Amino acid sequence: MINGPEYRQFHDHKIYPSTAGFFIRDGGRLVCRGSGTFVSIGKIHGLLTCAHALKVIEKQTQVHLALFPVRPAERTFPLNVKEHCDHVIFGPSGDEHGPDIGFLRLPSPFFSSISQLVSVKSLEIGRTDAFATAEPSDESITAVVGMIHEWTEGDETGQNFDVRGLMNIGNISQDRIISDDGYDRFLFQPVPDENFREPGCVDGRRYSGTSGGGLWRIYPKPRDGGDIAYRLIGVAFYEMSDHQIMCHGQASIYLKLFDAIRDKWPDAVE
Repeated sequence: MINGPEYRQFHDHKIYPSTAGFFIRDGGRLVCRGSGTFVSIGKIHGLLTCAHALKVIEKQTQVHLALFPVRPAERTFPLNVKEHCDHVIFGPSGDEHGPDIGFLRLPSPFFSSISQLVSVKSLEIGRTDAFATAEPSDESITAVVGMIHEWTEGDETGQNFDVRGLMNIGNISQDRIISDDGYDRFLFQPVPDENFREPGCVDGRRYSGTSGGGLWRIYPKPRDGGDIAYRLIGVAFYEMSDHQIMCHGQASIYLKLFDAIRDKWPDAVE
């Protein structure tokens, strides 16, 4: 694994523009309710996230998406969920065992309005990569990316609003668990840095808001000498008592969820 300041160059190229934060209004304030990653399959575009975030979102008439990196203008984009969105959901289990994974399909007009601002990961390409015989390089970085609720501040009007996300590198536990129903999961251990001096803490607080965020593997120096390779390998869904993050892995994304999306919208999947 690569650790230290050299990983920061990878923030904005693919990963941050692939990430969104979900916000709902609560007493006039915009409150973080999880993270997601922009993905596509065939003609379908949407957000890969966790089931417990989707359960909150589906009850709302409207949610607000914060796109990363957040810009001074157009910080959030309103999305009419009840009228225009559909989803696939597994769970939530409410614990570390899962399943707790889902996909929010975005309406085509909405996605068109933000398409120039985001980076989208193809699930078809991800599925091919997930079951390839070899990785692009022996040298890699693994990082979780998502919202940090305690870093998100706004006033009662909802007009003055500051959004911050985090890309935290770390290590995956060696023991991947595959349940009887085919969902896989593993633990991700974040490495402390100047933002998170202790695993799981932001000035003594936790990773709240990161649920649904993507777990990425980055290959800075592929063997073929090509561009930096990025693979979406997991979805964060549960913070353990020791601040490790339980994530669903590639079997959950590229087998269970992929097949469910294709089965629900067969005409839109080429």
